[in-house]
Amino acid sequence: SKEFEGTKFSEKSNITCEGSFFLSGDSSLQLSGKVISPEAQWLSLKMTDMEVDWTLKDNIVSWNTIKGHFCKTKKYEGNLLFTGLYDLTKAKGELLVSGHKISWGELSSFLTRLGGKEPDKETQNLTGYVDAQCRLHLLYGWAGLPYYVEGDATLSIREADFWQAPLMRSLGTLLGSSSFGKISEVDADLHFRGTHLELERLNTNGTIFALSATGTYSWLDDTINMKVSGEALKEISLLKILFKPLTWAFHAELVGPRKEAKWKLRSAFRKLIFSN
Repeated sequence: SKEFEGTKFSEKSNITCEGSFFLSGDSSLQLSGKVISPEAQWLSLKMTDMEVDWTLKDNIVSWNTIKGHFCKTKKYEGNLLFTGLYDLTKAKGELLVSGHKISWGELSSFLTRLGGKEPDKETQNLTGYVDAQCRLHLLYGWAGLPYYVEGDATLSIREADFWQAPLMRSLGTLLGSSSFGKISEVDADLHFRGTHLELERLNTNGTIFALSATGTYSWLDDTINMKVSGEALKEISLLKILFKPLTWAFHAELVGPRKEAKWKLRSAFRKLIFSN
């Protein structure tokens, strides 16, 4: 099936299969099996140490990942599990994905390569990990669309320095500084709306700034529309205010084709204090 084109397993994989074929009445093929592979790939997504149970019945393929790793490092195990089914006749399916302690640096590097660029050292060296859960409903080739996706996802980043992420570094450049404290925790709610991804809510902690964001990304025309706001935390000490310049609040946006979009300020800085 063309929906599964690009799926590859290592030559060292162990694949088992058993089944039956019924000729009486409506002929049907029923198969089940297991794949154990040190490396597997679907399009650009590569996983290691993978074990999957699968079945084919009534032209419906189903699978359940027993174990698998994605963006694994020595510090973060990068567990990625998914269960799903796909109806080959109706060209539709469902998928539930759960990721735990996926390396933030490895994931950012993967997304950078997916966008057609090589990640720089700062991106590769990002610290922290990502936890994520996602449930999706998929339609393939309906109404002339390559694919139509609906569903919800939650994402959290921990033990990170979020200001060092590629998009945040370019925002820091716009704001005129690379030192806005540290953001180590990020939480986000996302929704798949057919032909685009909606960021409903993103919130962070922070030693100087806390950020919030909303936005959308359309995969049909590869465009992004994101709005980010930052506010100085109320618990900042007087000493921090006296000895470094501090922006009380800012509002910025990232709009346009993903490869060309640049941050722009939506409102002038409100300065709590000025110093050289």
